[in-house]
Amino acid sequence: MFLLYGLLFLPNTISCLSKNQRQELNEMKEKIEYLHQEVEKQQNEKQLLENDSNTVERYAREKYFMKKDNEDIYMIDTLTKPEK
Repeated sequence: MFLLYGLLFLPNTISCLSKNQRQELNEMKEKIEYLHQEVEKQQNEKQLLENDSNTVERYAREKYFMKKDNEDIYMIDTLTKPEK
C-alpha cells in the first residue's frame, strides 16, 4: 500500500517542491541584486561625503535639519490632509 502511494503521489509532491524552490530562488536572486544596487548607492554617497564639502552641507541640511546662523528653517507638512 505504501509503495503504491509512493509511486502515485511522490512525483507530484517533488515537482511542487522544486517549483516552489525555483520561485524562492528567483526571489532571493532579485533581492540580492537589489541589495547590490543599494550597496553601490551607499558607497557612492560615502565617497561624495568624504570628498565634497557641498555634499556634506546638503546631507546635514536634509537629514538633520541643520542651518547656518543667519537662516531660518520652515517645515511644510505635505502628507497630512486638511480638515474640512
